[in-house]
Amino acid sequence: VYTDLRRSTATSARIGPREFAELRATYRTEVARALRRANGFILEEKGDEIVGVFPPGFFRSRRDYLLAAARCASIIATSAAPRVRAATDLQ
Repeated sequence: VYTDLRRSTATSARIGPREFAELRATYRTEVARALRRANGFILEEKGDEIVGVFPPGFFRSRRDYLLAAARCASIIATSAAPRVRAATDLQ
């Protein structure tokens, strides 16, 4: 699962580094929570991008980890994304 804060550079310039750092921390917390709920892990963070993985060895079958990734994306879309949007115009 790949996530990214859209328009983050412009937002960072507008709100300043301290507020943006707080926003990014909220975003990371929400995405990490969604990954944990779906039995995934953060593989990499780069700027405001987060890559989550669902290693096959942690699931019984390929179908199980594919469903976990889809569940995580759904959690992010319905839970994490609205919380970040409520605090800013980021998507």
